Amino acid sequence: MSTERPIRLLRVALVPGNYRGGMTRTMVLTTNHLREMGFEVDSLYEEDVPSRVSKRIRRFTGPWEAADAAARHIAKHGPYDLIEVHEPLAVGFGMRLRKPRHQHKLIAFSYGIEDRGRRIMLDYGASHGIKTRLKSRLLAMLQAKISYTGLPWCDHIVTSNSEDAQYLVGRGTFRPDQITVHHSGVDPNLLERGQHVSAPRGDVLFMGLWIERKGTLDMVPAIVDFLRANPHRRFTAAGCMIPEDEVLRAFPTDLLPRITVRSKIESDEELCRLYETHGTLVLPSFHEGQPLVLIEAAAFGMAILTTATCGMLDFVDHEKNGLLIPVGSTPAILEGLNRYENSPETAWAFGQEARRKVLTHTWRLSAKNLASAYRRLLD
Repeated sequence: MSTERPIRLLRVALVPGNYRGGMTRTMVLTTNHLREMGFEVDSLYEEDVPSRVSKRIRRFTGPWEAADAAARHIAKHGPYDLIEVHEPLAVGFGMRLRKPRHQHKLIAFSYGIEDRGRRIMLDYGASHGIKTRLKSRLLAMLQAKISYTGLPWCDHIVTSNSEDAQYLVGRGTFRPDQITVHHSGVDPNLLERGQHVSAPRGDVLFMGLWIERKGTLDMVPAIVDFLRANPHRRFTAAGCMIPEDEVLRAFPTDLLPRITVRSKIESDEELCRLYETHGTLVLPSFHEGQPLVLIEAAAFGMAILTTATCGMLDFVDHEKNGLLIPVGSTPAILEGLNRYENSPETAWAFGQEARRKVLTHTWRLSAKNLASAYRRLLD
């Protein structure tokens, strides 16, 4: 590959380009560094891909709509060396932008392998006695299969955790040399702000969508018992993306004065204040990529309590910089919360160790990892 011109990269994902979501932030912040490293990068977001169907139907039409939008963009701006697409879109790009007419390398970027996530969801539902309608199961299976069908079209895949990489190798979809494990980064402004946190805090923070996949069914009863045993403590659920009253309905009325819900986080200042004023991050998800909130909380020295799976395993060393608990266990969540409450020196030590580790998880290093993989792919 000649170095006489920049490497041209087109990145495509059907998410809002508003910098608020974890996927958008990953794209924007790694793009900034990729440009410094000699890449010419363009991005297409949800608003750049016109559609006439509802959001629910777009889950199935999106791959082809995004591929059509990319084809129009390429016709206008010229060919790219690399096209990186969100994993669920790969099938549309593989079929629409066929080779050899288009000479680019196609890369799938996964924030949690869809097919693996569906299987984990089924296992979780069975273990918790959750009955899912046949229609919902079939639609989930169809969506996951469409996503997985697109992967063989790709020359390379970026996964957000080691477990997803092992899953793809184990199923024979990719060789190890065709996979790059990406890690989330932390914004330098947040890293600098976190330096000034100098005292232990005790209140509990959950940050993420208020959905079953994030472990909310397991977390709520543990939070209820924890708050009743510790009347001086508070709990905050932030970034839930549903109305406040829908979250509060999960809790007994006598505890509502000590529960705060922030449906949306509108600014980095608000984000920093949440990390600064809470001591424990509880994240009991059963399927993730590598949650950005995990890395950001570590930058503020928060005590991390999370499940031993996915990207959490790649960052948290149990009993060193956080606590790892089994998936789906309310007693384990409560035990972890009590451990930090009864031993604030442990919570503080784990938080400081997490902050030291997050220094290796900057966006610059994340982008450098991608740049190296993409250059090898072109070579």
